[in-house]
Amino acid sequence: MSAQDVIFAEDALQQQSQKESMERFRDLLSKPGLSLQEEVSIRLLYSKSLEIAGNYDNAIEVLKIYDPISVSVKERAEIDLRLGCLYKLSGNLPKAIALLNQAIKNFKESGYEASIGEAYYMLASSYIESEEYKIARDYLLEAVEYQRKSSESSFLSWIYLKLGFIEYKEQNLSSAKNYFCQALSLAKELKDTLLQSVSQINLANVEYNLAELDEAQHLYQSAIEYLELLGHTKLLGIAYNLLAKVLIFRGEWTLAEEVLSKSLHFSQFSNNQLTQAITTQIIGYLKYQQGIYEKAEACLLASLETLSTFKDSSYLAESYRLLALTAKERNLYDQAFDYSKRSLQLTFKSNPPSCAAVSYMVIAQIHLEKNELRTAEDFLNMAKAKLEQEPKLELAGYLQRLIGKLKFALKDFHAARAAFNQSISLLKTAKSVYQLALSNFEMGLFLAEIGDCFNATTYLEAASQTFSKLNLNKLEEIARSKILSFPNTLVPATDYYFSFSKNFEPSYVERLLEASHQTELILREFVSIAFEVLAASSVAIFQFDDIGKISLIVNQGEIRAKTPAIIELVRQQNFSNPRLSPRTMAVKFTDASKKRELIFFAEKQSDPSEQQTLFFQTLLHLTCQSLEICGLRERLKTTREFDVSSLKFLSSMPDFLVHSTAMKTVLEQIHKIRSSTVTVLITGESGTGKELIARAIHYESDRRDKEFVPFNCASVAKDMVESRLFGHRRGAFTGASQDQKGVIRAAEGGTLFLDEIGELPIEVQPKLLRFLQEGEIHTLGDDRPQHVNVRIIAATNRNLEDLVNNRLFREDLFHRLNVIRIHIPPLRERREEIFPLVEHFLKIFSERMEKNVRLSEEVAEKLYSYNWPGNIRQLQNEIERIVSYAEEKHIATIDDISPEIASYKRAKRSGSIESTNGSRIQVSIPMDATLAEAVEVLERFILSDMLKKNRGNISRTARQLGLTRKGLQMKRTRLGL
Repeated sequence: MSAQDVIFAEDALQQQSQKESMERFRDLLSKPGLSLQEEVSIRLLYSKSLEIAGNYDNAIEVLKIYDPISVSVKERAEIDLRLGCLYKLSGNLPKAIALLNQAIKNFKESGYEASIGEAYYMLASSYIESEEYKIARDYLLEAVEYQRKSSESSFLSWIYLKLGFIEYKEQNLSSAKNYFCQALSLAKELKDTLLQSVSQINLANVEYNLAELDEAQHLYQSAIEYLELLGHTKLLGIAYNLLAKVLIFRGEWTLAEEVLSKSLHFSQFSNNQLTQAITTQIIGYLKYQQGIYEKAEACLLASLETLSTFKDSSYLAESYRLLALTAKERNLYDQAFDYSKRSLQLTFKSNPPSCAAVSYMVIAQIHLEKNELRTAEDFLNMAKAKLEQEPKLELAGYLQRLIGKLKFALKDFHAARAAFNQSISLLKTAKSVYQLALSNFEMGLFLAEIGDCFNATTYLEAASQTFSKLNLNKLEEIARSKILSFPNTLVPATDYYFSFSKNFEPSYVERLLEASHQTELILREFVSIAFEVLAASSVAIFQFDDIGKISLIVNQGEIRAKTPAIIELVRQQNFSNPRLSPRTMAVKFTDASKKRELIFFAEKQSDPSEQQTLFFQTLLHLTCQSLEICGLRERLKTTREFDVSSLKFLSSMPDFLVHSTAMKTVLEQIHKIRSSTVTVLITGESGTGKELIARAIHYESDRRDKEFVPFNCASVAKDMVESRLFGHRRGAFTGASQDQKGVIRAAEGGTLFLDEIGELPIEVQPKLLRFLQEGEIHTLGDDRPQHVNVRIIAATNRNLEDLVNNRLFREDLFHRLNVIRIHIPPLRERREEIFPLVEHFLKIFSERMEKNVRLSEEVAEKLYSYNWPGNIRQLQNEIERIVSYAEEKHIATIDDISPEIASYKRAKRSGSIESTNGSRIQVSIPMDATLAEAVEVLERFILSDMLKKNRGNISRTARQLGLTRKGLQMKRTRLGL
């Protein structure tokens, strides 16, 4: 085989000529005289060509022929990496994770680092698909470190895109934007058009969420230009869909229809059924907003048919939500409820809290229409709780409008007006044209109803203008007719708001606090409330930039035409007196979250009352505090340092002691999976505390209020394990005298801990595998399976990989259990925990037996030195034994401990080190010492030797060792010098 043959095949692969490349690789494999190394290289490339063609099963078969011992460590790693990628693409994530972890281990062992970055990237991608974002982030950061050593910049860009995606999913938008910008910058340097367009689409998604609609639209359009040059029809359909959403949001509905028509064309051309269905759904959404309900229903039903064949339930839930709203508008309430319930069921499966919030709001809206006010209130409260977990400006505005309508119906006018005002502020910040018009419309109707026709006209006019632009003629006609019904002469209600009640002020405080998750929203709320409190004709906030330029940030009322004159007036103001004239005021304040100087300006209809002035001062103070809270929240989002004390289970489990780095790493793993339901496999020797760790995982999770059910697979007779796990019906077998639901159903909603999982009979393993895959169990004696919501945590002290190789444990079950593995190190590898554990057990048993027992130094040394094959359980038993045999007040000696511990001596290795005076000193380190223990021995020698040389002079010794005086003192204390 010539090198040219391989080059031709590789070229065909690079050019994505799949058919040609596959033929070439098959020909190469059939040539005689291939070395094993050549064959492996060809098979790796052949599998890659099959992968590109989407033929994952055949690609896996090409590489599965090799026995682990038949190839080198490096080749094994490359095969595992490729197989891991293929299993990930085919949806077998547990198998992919296991293979990728093995690949990383082998790459490191062979010293070959070039592909470790890719392995970490693929491992992170697998965890992203499992929605384990915290774990995925860690692996991506590892991938970045390895990839920076490589010259492959394009791959680094893809890593940044994945990191940005995680931040985006967790609503850390500023961090997501930073990663996407890094990816875009690299793509531009490389002149990689595809990568550049993908980066722009992701960046546009962030800008869209930040309500920067101009920038989002520009980025989508730029990405579309690149994709059209590339002829990438699949991505073009997606990009046009995203652009259409922005246009719909901005109220540019005619242009949106043109864009959706292009999206439909490209998705049909590329045979991308998912994108085609989403496009049809968006068209249905647009038709719903336009009031063309029959067309909307037809589009949404068509989208449902296709979306039901895909795994992602979020789009399916969206179609059902929109169908519910469409049915409601047609007064088909039973149908609307049915669609709403289906949508809600789908959102519970895997969607973010905001999806469930929308479903709750739709159901609440239906109850409002039917005048079932208390039921509507319950659903709105549930929606509010969900949005607190994942804030979305447009949805929050929609929610506040519904709350306003509810409070209006309940005759709580103060709360209604506050809710409508907050809805308008939120939707202005979100720049949602249609939704803002609806909130202005509802506010106008409310004010007209309570007699404030002067202010009602302002809101109804604003709504009417938007309805006219959107060709919503029916709504425009209602708004116009309402305005025409008002008296010819309208008098401004100067102190109208204060005429309601002296107890209304708390609603303002609540509005500001609820807005504290976004700076612009706080300022909009401040302006809106100040506009009412001061009975102003116009209110605005200006910003000083670094060069002294003043610019308008947010305003309410007629002020834009006067802006230049006001800016000049503000520029000349020294702010010692907030009053510029009898009816104007300007106040300077600081936005601590963004470290900038702001100016509040107001024009009033009349001189403010003392009550208005005092309230405004309080309002300004609260605004400054809200801005500071907002800044603190942003900083907390970017702080990733793990704090052990943040773990909830520590307060629930006072016996849980942690003093070693190894166990702190275990706790960090528990912290990362706290919001997950992923299966966990805990490994470690007997007595290391695996059940305690399992309980910690349970108490740290969202299931902490449900049952934690432990089940030891080795403690039940083999022929009874299936019945104990899955339950049985009466008469299912001889001796089954009554129904038993089994431990899986007993753990419903909670956690089942399967201890000693390696002892599970091989014949029961398929049923457990099905449960893990489908969430269903088949009770003995039942005709049909039942769905059960239980999280599985398994533990073993055996090597499951060896059991799999010996066909004593199913490989597919092993991979399904091994999604997250937590290894508990034996006690001998974390000796720093021995003394704290000894003290803890001494205290417990002394109190229980009403004794006061202490240990001699000789006993303490023996306990520290012993190897503890039985780990913590053996240590606990030893301390209980000591206390049991001891007198009431006793100091335990060497005679009081077990003989095997008393006679134990750690094997040591010895060596000599040259001291500062030139002599050689013998140093002994235990054979089983950890690295930390060995370093401690050397540290103790060096410090004592240097102190002796300098005759105890701390400053000189610290200087020579490169330490501070305080640092040296701390080391002396730790080492007992």
